[in-house]
Amino acid sequence: MSSNTRSTIQRTWCMRSTLKLYDARSKVTSRTCSIEDQYDLQLKLKEVLEGQKFLLVLDDVWNENYDRWYALKSPLEFAACGSKIIVTTRSESIGSMMGNVPNHRLQVISDEDGWKLFAKHVFSNNNVEPSKYSDLEVIGKKIVEKCQGLPLAIISLGGLLRSKLNSKEWEKILKNDIWELIDEKKCDILPALWLSYYYLPPNLKRCFAYCSIFPKDFVFGKEIIILLWMAEDLLQPQKYKTLEEVGDEYFSDLVSRSFFQCDDDNFIMHDLVNDLASFVSGEFCLRLDDNDSKVVSSNARHLSCMGYGRRIKNLEALFENKLLRTWLTNELESLDVEPMQTMQCLRVLRCIPISPLPDSIGNLKLLRYLDLRWSGIEAIPDTVCTLYNLQTLILRNCYQFRCLPNSIGNLKNLRYLNLSGTAVKQLPETICNLPDLRTLSLSYCPSLSRLPNSMARLTNLRHINIEETYLEEMPPQMSALKFLEKLSYFIVGKDSGSSIEELEKLSNLRGSLGIKRLENIVNVEDVSVANVLMDKKYLTRLSLEWDNDVDDSHKAKRLLERLEPRINVEKLAIANYGGTSFPDWVGRDLFCRLGKMELKNCRYCYLLPPLGQLPSLKELRVKGFDMVERIGHEFYCGGSSSNSMTRPFKSLEVLTFSDMSSWEEWLLMEGEQEDGAFPKLTRLELTNCPKLACLPDYLPSLNTLEISGCKMLLASLQGDQLPTLELLELSHCPEVESFPEGRLPSNIHTIRIIYCAELVSLSEEGWPSNLKSLSISGCDKLFNINMQWNLGMLTSLTSLKISQQYVAPDSFLEEGQLPITLTFLTLLGIPNLRSPHSKAFRSLTSLKKLKICKCTNLQCLPEEGLPASLELLSIESCPLVAQRCQREIGEDWPKIAHIPCIRIVDRVIFDDMY
Repeated sequence: MSSNTRSTIQRTWCMRSTLKLYDARSKVTSRTCSIEDQYDLQLKLKEVLEGQKFLLVLDDVWNENYDRWYALKSPLEFAACGSKIIVTTRSESIGSMMGNVPNHRLQVISDEDGWKLFAKHVFSNNNVEPSKYSDLEVIGKKIVEKCQGLPLAIISLGGLLRSKLNSKEWEKILKNDIWELIDEKKCDILPALWLSYYYLPPNLKRCFAYCSIFPKDFVFGKEIIILLWMAEDLLQPQKYKTLEEVGDEYFSDLVSRSFFQCDDDNFIMHDLVNDLASFVSGEFCLRLDDNDSKVVSSNARHLSCMGYGRRIKNLEALFENKLLRTWLTNELESLDVEPMQTMQCLRVLRCIPISPLPDSIGNLKLLRYLDLRWSGIEAIPDTVCTLYNLQTLILRNCYQFRCLPNSIGNLKNLRYLNLSGTAVKQLPETICNLPDLRTLSLSYCPSLSRLPNSMARLTNLRHINIEETYLEEMPPQMSALKFLEKLSYFIVGKDSGSSIEELEKLSNLRGSLGIKRLENIVNVEDVSVANVLMDKKYLTRLSLEWDNDVDDSHKAKRLLERLEPRINVEKLAIANYGGTSFPDWVGRDLFCRLGKMELKNCRYCYLLPPLGQLPSLKELRVKGFDMVERIGHEFYCGGSSSNSMTRPFKSLEVLTFSDMSSWEEWLLMEGEQEDGAFPKLTRLELTNCPKLACLPDYLPSLNTLEISGCKMLLASLQGDQLPTLELLELSHCPEVESFPEGRLPSNIHTIRIIYCAELVSLSEEGWPSNLKSLSISGCDKLFNINMQWNLGMLTSLTSLKISQQYVAPDSFLEEGQLPITLTFLTLLGIPNLRSPHSKAFRSLTSLKKLKICKCTNLQCLPEEGLPASLELLSIESCPLVAQRCQREIGEDWPKIAHIPCIRIVDRVIFDDMY
């Protein structure tokens, strides 16, 4: 493999790992990430973690590359003291490389704990107590003893026996010869796992064995696995079920028996389970992920090579196997698919990427599954449309793909078509000639504005995914799609062909649904209260949206009254509603599952709906209520009396208000204090509420407060009303000239000041006594010639970040301006900085980490050098000073040679820290 390829793989691994960490943190901070550069992403992750304490678990690590680990952990080093990282691995060397404490060997669990784990998996779904099955308990404990304290083995057998609550079946497992045979053969397969496979029905055995084509740690989606099983005829047809439904049952059964483990919305096989699949599939499945020099057996029927940037050896020998049925390859350096035309038995073909697609693809007449995702193709040859057995066609993320041929209608057996993330502008009408089409995926197609007019002919269609694809209108007679289960959104039209009545008849919709352009409903009386949403019992997420200002507010309210969903809805959004108040159902406590709610741009409402009695509401976002001046009793309980209501907002954790131009007063209910509203609220965001002068009297659990464009609030922050506040962020407040203006709560440990254009000084008083981290970004006037910093008295401050200062003088940070307690200092994006003051860092005797990033004109380090206490120096995207810091020969090398770890650009040049 070339060095460039290895570098790309390393960056990809670090990028994915860092992005996962950022996404996990973003679920708490409500931030989104669209960064594609690894360096910028690391900076972003560092920003959200800075000063925060975390516990990170990296499970089942196999990466032995130290550079990858170093790149991943770099942004983590700016977290608060006390943060911990736990690494689990089966490699002693990895533990030694990553850790700075002695390795801890996990012991097997006791038989007593093993029985508890076993009983949980056997009896939990049956809603019975293990004590009611005393005969099974005796046998079960003996089975647990045979598992020798291995949790995976215990869980696997628990999943096997959960549906067999009779002693004979349990005795069969206990006395099975496999326990001894496996030991005698010294096989690496756990006996318990082998038993779980042994007792699988034959149909599930075949499906499980097929999954051996996936490499270890491969993350897969349920939908794709079912499509592959379908293509290989591994699903047994059932009279009243579609093949997709049969596959879903198979998949759920394997999950319940712990052959597949859930990984967010996807799935993964444990390494030992993967070994079992490889063992039982024998020579029929050939996987080249770890050793592409394997002998190509003539018995092989299924082939995969899922590595990145690989080049398959002995490719000619693979093409000679005319009986191959599956070919799955991913990110190969080069692959000529022309010789594949002789592989007449091929049913599954995935080549990523491939460009162009040869006409000879049409010779694979038995092909049922064709996956071309991420390819650079602009079109598919007409010969693809002669593959009359094709069931699945995936063109996802083929960004240059523009159109399907008219002959697509010839693929009468096509069930799944995925064009998501393509440049397709329109779909041919012939697509409506596909009688078996079940799934049409068109998400993230920015050029697509309408669907074919004859969509009503696709009577077997179950899923239409148009998320983030902005259609202008719906095709007519959508009500003919009686089996439709997933529809991202429905656009109400003005004519009868796409009216709200079409939606009423789609009773099988489930999951998420958005209804747009509700202003097009002319006669509210035509909306059936019973059928629009109330009969859709499987909907859990609902969005109701008007596009334009409504002339008749009374009509808008009557319409919203008729759009009441069932009480099982979990997420609700209402946007651009034109009424002056909300109907009674909004906020009714019968909506016991409603966890997230968003009310947006309801500009004529002068009162918020009574949401305080929603028992499960955890996240609430309110935006653009221009008429609201006061929030009080009506927000907590509406017309109810204090005696009849429960504790308001008892589950709410995240609350945001934004663009509330008239809002002046926010009150809690009278008498509310210790047991009042918002007992669990941990995060509050207030944006562009310029008239709001104070917060409620008491928010007992608030941890994070973000204020943007709400200058009047700053003077009202008091410690007794915010006893648990730890993080304060102030942004886009142009009126603020000095900070802080009053005494801040003493428990705050992190403060961020962002883009306060008129801020000229930092006060000497009012700072929290426990402040640990301070970040200042985009406050140019603070860096004038007579800098008024006054930070010397912050004796608890350990982390300081200065960033995005575009008019700062060429030299600043004079001696004495910074607290001597600093341990972390970051200078980021200060293009005018040419040289720090010669004595700037002399007094920072506790400084351990210094990072200087994107200071493109920085010419040298301070004349008197850097503190002796420094353990890490990182200089990135600073080309001038980087030249001066070259090891041994750079002019500034003597100033930094004492530092244990030095990073220049993205390369570790010297590291004896560990």
